[in-house]
Amino acid sequence: MEVILHIGIAQFSFAGLLILSKRDKQLTDLLLGSWLLLMTIFMSLTLLKNEFPQKIWGQLQLFPFFFTIGPFLYLYVRTLVQESPNLKFGDSLHLLPFVIFSVAAVTLDAQVDEDVIAGNAFHLNRLFISVPALFSFATYIFLSLYQLNLHKKNLHNHFSYSSFRISLQWLRAVILLFVITLIFTI
Repeated sequence: MEVILHIGIAQFSFAGLLILSKRDKQLTDLLLGSWLLLMTIFMSLTLLKNEFPQKIWGQLQLFPFFFTIGPFLYLYVRTLVQESPNLKFGDSLHLLPFVIFSVAAVTLDAQVDEDVIAGNAFHLNRLFISVPALFSFATYIFLSLYQLNLHKKNLHNHFSYSSFRISLQWLRAVILLFVITLIFTI
């Protein structure tokens, strides 16, 4: 597990910094680079939590990071397929579950001790986290695939041919790999 985390940290940080340091960045580059660096932070905190459980890192609740994967995926796909990509203030609402569950993580951490005493250790807390996380994943995967389908239909109005690159089939494959990975981790 630690080896995978070290490799992931190196790859995510390198890719994120590479994307963010390129010239003529577009909004999609900023979103992807930020997302990769956020995943670097998540993996780094996971590594610290596993290696130093007695320190403050061992007390961290990392589950709120799961609520950033779907919104970043959707926002990336949406800005990639838009003719003039932009983000509005309302788009920040996609990160509201992350904020809510980050605040709840502090409260849940305090309730875990009470649940252990009452004999209900983690049962309700895991349901409180797992159900919204799975719903969030499913919703954002659906929205991302929907955006890709709209893009594919719209391509015929602009191009007389379809290629793997302009149809974004590579992104559909990445999303489907993500779904398969998610199914095997459940």
